[in-house]
Parts: sequence; structure tokens; C-alpha cells
Amino acid sequence: MAFVKAQSTEVAASRSQGELEKVLRRYGATGFGVQSDYAAGQIRVFFRVPDGPGEATTIPVRLEVDVKAVKVLLYNGKTKRRYRRWTPSGYVARNTDAEQMLQAERVAWRHLVLWVDAALSAAAAGVQKVSEAFLAQTLVRGEKGQVMRVVDQMDLQTGGNWRALLSSGDKS
Repeated sequence: MAFVKAQSTEVAASRSQGELEKVLRRYGATGFGVQSDYAAGQIRVFFRVPDGPGEATTIPVRLEVDVKAVKVLLYNGKTKRRYRRWTPSGYVARNTDAEQMLQAERVAWRHLVLWVDAALSAAAAGVQKVSEAFLAQTLVRGEKGQVMRVVDQMDLQTGGNWRALLSSGDKS
């Protein structure tokens, strides 16, 4: 299994969501929203924050997390059943698929908090602009007026081939 920070967190997803909102408010967010698709295992977080300390320009951002992908990284696709947890109705299976999804959701939310806090802290210290930290996730209007992330627009315009440029043999 690959190393995943906060993989054993016990912090509830709702608590992390509250912490994320506090972080965003600390750095001057003017908006915050969450969209969850439980069936697809997707979390989307929307926010708007100033591009830097005291700046009037705000940056609209949408972060997307695939909880199912986090689960795969955490458990490598394996579900182990251990019958050791006692409930009033008897022993129940531990580490079931449902419990793994809940843990993956907790881990995903911790990562959102850590990611946003680190990026906004760096922007507040003058290390980078918010627009630089969240460039791929910054919301822009597409050719047909639809709102999309910069990375999604790049995928649309290049058929996803822009990633090949990242490893095009640059030896520098």
C-alpha cells in the first residue's frame, strides 16, 4: 500500500468540512459550498477567495475528490472481514466495503483541509497567488459559456493530450 497521509484519521467528515470552512473564512473567503454525490463517491467543494492579502480580485475554485479512488489507494481493492466488533445484535463484520468508504471519505476531507490551508497560508505569506496555487481548479467560462475548471477546459481543447507535454523528453 502506498503512503497516504492521515490514512488512519478518526476525524468525522462533517468536522473536517467545518474546519475547511473556518480556514476559508480566515483567509477572506466570500463564498463556500459543498456538493456530494454519494453513489458516485464524489465530493465537490466550491469557494471564492481573494487572490492575495487585501486584493479585491477573488478567485472562484472548485476542488473535486473521488472518494472511491481514495478507497482504492487505502485498501488496494481488498476487503478484509474481521468479526470482532460487538454490537447489541451480535458480532458484526469490521472493515467492510461500507466502512472502508466511510474511512476514505474521512481521509479525503482531511486532505481537503490540509491542501487548502497550506495553499492559502502560502498565498498569505506572499509565496504564491491563490490563482497560482489553484490554477487547475480555477473556474472559467468555456467556449459555449459553461463554467468549468481550467484543467477540464484543457482536456476538452486537447482531448486530454496536454499531459503528454509534461513528459515530452525534457531533460532539464
